Amino acid sequence: MPDDSEGSQFLRILIGLWARQAFPEDQLRKLVMPTSRSGARFDAYNLCDGTRTRPDVYKALGLDKDNFNKLINRWIQQGIVYEIKVGDKVYLNHVYPLPKDSKLNAPEVTDNLNPDPVDTQPELGM
Repeated sequence: MPDDSEGSQFLRILIGLWARQAFPEDQLRKLVMPTSRSGARFDAYNLCDGTRTRPDVYKALGLDKDNFNKLINRWIQQGIVYEIKVGDKVYLNHVYPLPKDSKLNAPEVTDNLNPDPVDTQPELGM
């Protein structure tokens, strides 16, 4: 398991703060889950919490090793997952975890005076 010193914790906080600016939650979710049927990808992403290696994640979810490695390499290229080498092990770390209850859709439209979301869907009369 990677170092959990104060410096390491501080670095994770900084990465998380930076990442939320670079990748707002809706954009990050779209990278992780391009379709609504990408539940395994969502779980895999959230397991990349800095405490697990590639085999730990794909075995925990029963995923194909080769497909999982392609996915992780894509996420690394996109900048949403990075690897931390500690000794002879390489741990996966996401930029920040995605909450299960966050929405898949683009951000909701709000008006400037009311912080509550504005319903942009027309009502269908039957």
